[in-house]
Amino acid sequence: MRRSLTILTVALGLGIASYVFVARQHPPLPVAAHSQTAPELKWLKTEYQLSNDEFARICTIHNAYMPGCAEMCREIKERNAKIQALITSTNVVTPEIEHDLKELAGLRLQCQLMMLRHFYEVSKTMPPAQGHRYIAEMQKQTSLVNPDLKRP
Repeated sequence: MRRSLTILTVALGLGIASYVFVARQHPPLPVAAHSQTAPELKWLKTEYQLSNDEFARICTIHNAYMPGCAEMCREIKERNAKIQALITSTNVVTPEIEHDLKELAGLRLQCQLMMLRHFYEVSKTMPPAQGHRYIAEMQKQTSLVNPDLKRP
């Protein structure tokens, strides 16, 4: 009896360890990857009184936009970290710092243009009055024209 309990305990422990290992190697996909709707946009449907068709089109646009946006954010974050390291390693503006700052400005410009194009594309799926209101709100809520806005 004691030997059976030991074997059962070891087997259970190995099963749990295997589950944890596999779960860490293959995390579940976000809900948006499983479906066409984007849960983070539900507020948009309510706020702008969108029909199901309008909301579905916006979700499709959003899902297509997000990978490029994430890549752009990754590049900007990487460039920021490099510049921070360069700045802390010297007490003068080096040609490398100047070059990297110019490249960062270019990345931010690309990001802002991509974001603005996305906002216009989304606004065109809405009734005109709602689309104009959406553009105005996005200008307030994003770093598009508000560089002091802190983004996570």
